[in-house]
Amino acid sequence: MNPAISIKTVLVRPRNSLNVGAAARAMANFGLSELALVDPYEPTWDAVVSAVGAEEIIKNARLHKTVEEAVADCHLVLATTAGQRRMPDRDVVLLDTAAEFIEKRARPGIFKTAVLFGSEKTGLTNEHIAFSHALLNIPTYPGQPSMNLGQAVAVTCYELSKTSGRTRALTRAGGSAAVTVADIERLARDINRVFRLTSIESGAREETRLKRIRRVLFELNLSYDGLKYARSLASKIQARLDSIEKAANEPESA
Repeated sequence: MNPAISIKTVLVRPRNSLNVGAAARAMANFGLSELALVDPYEPTWDAVVSAVGAEEIIKNARLHKTVEEAVADCHLVLATTAGQRRMPDRDVVLLDTAAEFIEKRARPGIFKTAVLFGSEKTGLTNEHIAFSHALLNIPTYPGQPSMNLGQAVAVTCYELSKTSGRTRALTRAGGSAAVTVADIERLARDINRVFRLTSIESGAREETRLKRIRRVLFELNLSYDGLKYARSLASKIQARLDSIEKAANEPESA
């Protein structure tokens, strides 16, 4: 089965319902339909007057409390950035190469890519970006790097509409199903438990350690078979460590 690529637009903490409307209309213009909002600032849906022709997108938009929840069903996550991060901790993809980047990562079946857009005031935080595989940069004039939210969504939808719904023959070896963010998160937490049991990186904060593990797993681009093996291995290690600890705590027989 060839991959069919779908695009989910995720607005993180949007502050202005008019911008939400503009984003929805831009999605409709380029044939995209899945919209998710993360912890929006009291959106007043009746005020989304610029969503002409995008009423169904607004009606079907899903609300989430966290980015992790919003992208759980996605196989690839791109976090938009104005390119002002001096030392990015993951790949940076230019917008005009994004369609090609997604296609190279796609696996058979429905392959869902989420694109994160940050709040109009603060953009995306490090906590939001922690759930992305790569950064998506929209090249702009250096003197004015930031864009209006609706405009940023529009130009991104234009570029990514070139790949949405497209099917193609796989060029990579293997044909196992794509791994979702939720799958990666479960494996990251399994590994983190092993680290905790063995006191590996004991000096690092729990959330910091989890971010590091998640980033490495994103970079590996695991197949589903590879993910299952890794989870099985982590489970066996945990069981072995639990057995050793239990034996150590058992009282010696007289």
